[in-house]
Amino acid sequence: MAKISPVVLLGVGALGLVAMSGKKKTKVPMVDPVIQAYQINLNVLGYYNGPMDGKMSDEFKMSVANFQKDLGLPTTGILDAQTRQATVDAIKLKALVAQAGDIAKAYGGSVYDLIARLFG
Repeated sequence: MAKISPVVLLGVGALGLVAMSGKKKTKVPMVDPVIQAYQINLNVLGYYNGPMDGKMSDEFKMSVANFQKDLGLPTTGILDAQTRQATVDAIKLKALVAQAGDIAKAYGGSVYDLIARLFG
């Protein structure tokens, strides 16, 4: 039977947890749930196709920058407050458009027909 060494948590660093099992230090990568949520949001919006791992990878930063550029925001690749709010607003808008499409289909028309009926 294999001997199992106890794991001692040494601390949390920028790259994740640092633990020690016996004499060997091990870095355990942490998933940032905020980054992961925005990875999912940008995936739904068609900007990110990478892993939903909660890591601020170069691919994710590029996706953020492309989203910022398309919206006319400062193109930094950083999830600042303005970018975070814009992704939330874009997700809400996408859901509303989908819902409007469903309503329009129920009335036998398109979203444009529905808008014309409501506001025309």
